[in-house]
Amino acid sequence: MMGEPLPLPPPPCPGWLRVWPRRAVGARSAVRRELEQVLVEAAAGHAGVPAGSVTVRRDPDGRPVLTGLPPGYTCSLGYTHGLALAALACGPAVGVDCEHLKVAVDWRTVAAELLHATERATLATGPDEAAARQIFYRLWTRQEARAKAAGLGVRALDARGSLGVAGGAAPLPGWTASGPDTWLLDLALGGEMAGSVALRAGPAG
Repeated sequence: MMGEPLPLPPPPCPGWLRVWPRRAVGARSAVRRELEQVLVEAAAGHAGVPAGSVTVRRDPDGRPVLTGLPPGYTCSLGYTHGLALAALACGPAVGVDCEHLKVAVDWRTVAAELLHATERATLATGPDEAAARQIFYRLWTRQEARAKAAGLGVRALDARGSLGVAGGAAPLPGWTASGPDTWLLDLALGGEMAGSVALRAGPAG
């Protein structure tokens, strides 16, 4: 079990978000199992079914899929050094991602290869290297979250054009439209962390 969640970060972190500490040691598979248990208990409680009837399986691409629930439930997992996130939705497809702002990562090369030109231009708005790195990870977690919600790889999404935030009506306060059927929320996780959640109308894939 994951134990008690940590105190929530300050706004604009949404009230429904729960954050659990990742154990200092342990294989990623163990963290994944714990996250899956969190999803099972949350989904069973929301749907009003016994937790023992709900399971998490993996689709051919390795994405988590909940079984034993009424139609419409989707889920997503994200983990990085020091943090693990689990997202559950009923209706829209959901994707979540989090990243540690690793100084050693060659993020500029990743940005050049996988971010759209309009997003790369956003990096230039950072007044220094540290600020530009923070902007990159915010953009990258948006990319990953949207890719998970769409059931696609990041490269496939990039081929469609910019994933930068666009105008439009949002389903909840704090969410921003990104394209005709997707909404994004940047998570205020604090410290050296960046995270985003995406909701997409209709099932993933």
